[in-house]
Amino acid sequence: MDNSQWVQSRRDMISQYYVLPPVAQQQAEQVFKKMEQIAAHCTDQGMFEQQMAQSPVSQEFNALMASFGQYAKVNGQSMDQAVKEMRQEQAASAVQGHIETMVEQEVHTQIVRALPDEVNAIRSRGILRSIPVVGSIVQWFDNFNYLRRLFGMGRKDNNQQQQM
Repeated sequence: MDNSQWVQSRRDMISQYYVLPPVAQQQAEQVFKKMEQIAAHCTDQGMFEQQMAQSPVSQEFNALMASFGQYAKVNGQSMDQAVKEMRQEQAASAVQGHIETMVEQEVHTQIVRALPDEVNAIRSRGILRSIPVVGSIVQWFDNFNYLRRLFGMGRKDNNQQQQM
């Protein structure tokens, strides 16, 4: 008969799900001592569980569990660790997003510089729209892309954002 395991399982549960400060740990230990006193008078675990269910110690333990909610671990780590990890991930993704944006802008700038002045004039001033057949086609594509963006089916084109 190893009645220390009956109380130890409850201790393990607390340590698995909570990171307790010293004051809360002392409160838990007081309740565990009362559980050990009950376990000392029991011959098997079934008897211990019945005694616990009928004892006010069970209600004390449940009240402790409810009050320890603020010390709960998140995904196996303390709340402070989880917040720190989340901040690190956000910082890394912000840096990555900034780098991607800068690279995209630089590529766009280099492409614009590489194009002949006539092509850039057509792009920036909308000269294509003034050509009878080509202008209708360009307008149709612009309307189509606008509807796609309106209904969330496409990314905004950076060129169109700059023209607006």
